[in-house]
Amino acid sequence: TAVPVLEKEARVVAGSADIVSAAVGDMQNRTLIPEHHKDAVLHWQTKLDPYGATLRGALFHELLPDPALTISVLTAQQKANISSYGLFFRMMIPMLKRMLKQRMPDHNAALRQCKDIRTDVADAASDTGYLVGDRCTLADLTAAALFFPVVLPANATGVTPTTQQTPKLDAWRAIWEG
Repeated sequence: TAVPVLEKEARVVAGSADIVSAAVGDMQNRTLIPEHHKDAVLHWQTKLDPYGATLRGALFHELLPDPALTISVLTAQQKANISSYGLFFRMMIPMLKRMLKQRMPDHNAALRQCKDIRTDVADAASDTGYLVGDRCTLADLTAAALFFPVVLPANATGVTPTTQQTPKLDAWRAIWEG
């Protein structure tokens, strides 16, 4: 029920912030959390992580009415096991819609939250291109992990042209432009 996840040494770590922390914890060089920006980096990590469910829920609200598009996006049109996954997913759509309605009854409020966090990130990164300081930190990695599944960047590995070229996805991506 959570994405993204990292499986590490027989344990599963869920949530962008925890995943990045687990990965950074293994690194000898801790440059992703510069000591002089530590509080600001950790602030962004903590601030961003809770938005994952809202961002994914808003995307699902847009995609679920079109099962073929949803399956295409979720699988990045990988060929293996698509037919069985597609059949399973189509059977799950009514349940997913109910769950989505329970967890996110006001889609417009969710979109406003998405736009608010997008604006906060854009404003913070406007001077240097980074959330904190003048280089990539844990804050930027957390933002990248959080936004990737919902921004669906056109140049992402595994995203095929047919996944990229639909009016519904184009409209969704326009929310995140810039």
